[in-house]
Amino acid sequence: MKKKELAKPQKMFNASIISMFCVFMLALIVANLGEYIETLAKIWPTVKIVSIILEIILASVLIISIGLSRFNGYQLTINVSLEDAPSEFNNAYEKIYEKYFKYLKKLKGKLGIIEIMVWFSYVLAVFSWAIAYVVIAYVEPQELGIVLFVVALSLMGLPSISLAIRGNKKIKYIRYFKEFCIKEFFDSINVRFFNLPPVDCERHLLYIFNDIRCDSKNAYIVNVDDYIEKDINGKTVKLYETSFNGTFNQEDLLLFNGMFSYEKLDKEFGEGFRIKNNDLYENNDLKKVDFNLSKFSQNFSLYTVDGKLPIDVPINELSKKLVDLYNKYGIGVEINVRYNVLAIKFYTGDMFEPAIIGKPLDKEILYAYYTMVEACMQTFYEMMEILNNR
Repeated sequence: MKKKELAKPQKMFNASIISMFCVFMLALIVANLGEYIETLAKIWPTVKIVSIILEIILASVLIISIGLSRFNGYQLTINVSLEDAPSEFNNAYEKIYEKYFKYLKKLKGKLGIIEIMVWFSYVLAVFSWAIAYVVIAYVEPQELGIVLFVVALSLMGLPSISLAIRGNKKIKYIRYFKEFCIKEFFDSINVRFFNLPPVDCERHLLYIFNDIRCDSKNAYIVNVDDYIEKDINGKTVKLYETSFNGTFNQEDLLLFNGMFSYEKLDKEFGEGFRIKNNDLYENNDLKKVDFNLSKFSQNFSLYTVDGKLPIDVPINELSKKLVDLYNKYGIGVEINVRYNVLAIKFYTGDMFEPAIIGKPLDKEILYAYYTMVEACMQTFYEMMEILNNR
């Protein structure tokens, strides 16, 4: 499992403007070399053609890199196999597949056409810039290059327009996937799925995250994409697909992205403790407890305010559940307990997103979501029961 570091949130730059600027600078450099290329051309007449080909190759590399950065379909990856899928999952999947697959495929097909439009607009806009500058640098008279420059300038808006259309189609595709496919799938297995969080949910989660000390840095923004709940032995377990953002040294940081859950406990734990995967980044607001508990210490660490082992915490029972979860699925987890509140962060990343590349209703991806939800909910319930009955 790779180490997960604090990451900066992606800045929302317009890719088309970046591509225009980069190719503009590239072409400008080539144009400034025109005098030297003209001298070389007297010795090697094909040098002009070679320089044009070189710029086109570089522009192509730029287009591909930007295009791939926009092609950002996410797929949750955990250690599961469809051979182990229970009949409950298979029955629920077959039901939504027969009901929604055709229309979902149609929506994805329209999105694919828009993707081609986006790529074509990049190619047209970028190459118009490159060709315009090359013509200005090497072709006489330069009026032709000026005309091409004006044309290239007018084509700058194409990528922005095509990206706006793509965004609308993608939103419609994702919304249909969540509001119909995912919702009905979870309804079939007695899990309640909500695409919109409850009123004041984000404000309350932000308070819990900071008050229970779920990170050494305070979060100031939380986004809740989805909310799910399930009744286990008479108790309702809730999971929120969230991302928490904070600041450090005047720099924005993504503090957490994954499934978050919290609940009040029957017992009081004072300043409490934190248990987290060793693969996750270090929080230096608490002191690490130095103790050896075989398999637990290999993958997890315990933190308290004073660095001492809390005598009223059932570490052995908690550690067994955490080790089992980690060994089975390889998902990072962090437990925070303070006062009478338990909060757990499951580092799943984005969840419940349809495939942008590949099958529109991929069974393996859906099984990964199913498995992760069941594992997170069961783990949270068991942690809550262990702490309540310590």
